[in-house]
Amino acid sequence: MFFTDLETNRLHLQCISQAHRYFFYVLYTNDEVLRFHSEEDRYADIYGADTEIAEWNQPEPRNQHGWVFVCKTDGVAMGTCVFDNWDKNTAFCEVHYDMHPDFWGKGYMTEAVRAIIEFARDEMKVRCIETGMDEENVSSIKLAERLGFEYIGQTVEAERIYRLCF
Repeated sequence: MFFTDLETNRLHLQCISQAHRYFFYVLYTNDEVLRFHSEEDRYADIYGADTEIAEWNQPEPRNQHGWVFVCKTDGVAMGTCVFDNWDKNTAFCEVHYDMHPDFWGKGYMTEAVRAIIEFARDEMKVRCIETGMDEENVSSIKLAERLGFEYIGQTVEAERIYRLCF
């Protein structure tokens, strides 16, 4: 398989699987996590997790992939990092990420996203990555800027778009 688990100093980044079902349900029913999401991202029940996990696990080759990052010391799942809209011809993809509030402010997301950016650059041969976030999501904006993303514009829906090119 092309997509594999990744590792950082503090985290295991596990390819999204059915084993993450309950974590997905907890994450995408949490009001703080969903504060800057559209209401359609909220799961009505556990089957919402099943549907999303199935979408991320389409047979390879595929243009999207995701990881759940887990703390090495205790095995607790903390968040997700995903790529989608990968276009091999233009060496482009998008990155999105979410994390449970219990782990905010500890540098885990920076560590996880940095690892998948390196994977995109080195393995996927991506040369440009975009991400978007609500203009009021100051923490996510700061993360994108810390990782080297540059603001390129805003959508009509008040989503700020950032780009990182190598």
